[in-house]
Amino acid sequence: RALATGRVDYSQIWSTLGRELIVGTLLGFLYGALLGAFGFLSFMNSPTVNAIALGGVISASLLASMLLSVIVSTLLPFILQRLRLDPAVVTAPFVTTVTDVFGILLYLAVATAFLL
Repeated sequence: RALATGRVDYSQIWSTLGRELIVGTLLGFLYGALLGAFGFLSFMNSPTVNAIALGGVISASLLASMLLSVIVSTLLPFILQRLRLDPAVVTAPFVTTVTDVFGILLYLAVATAFLL
């Protein structure tokens, strides 16, 4: 939106990314802690599930997914504008697809790293 209204231009890409990364990191830690605790509490009495590992997998993968989402959704409009494409038209479906696909891949990668 800021690109379309002229409040932000290409020269501000790194400061914009920095601000967005701060917010994304804070939200990732908050949501990761809440959902990791929920996962831990849901399975802490299960004899077959390592509740601590499950909570860690949920927390770490949510943080990683949030950071990926912030990076893609911040940089993509700048890249599209530089390519003379309308960021408003292309960004939403592309960001949704990338964050969904890579969010699942990140979850599986973190789960593999934690649980093996």
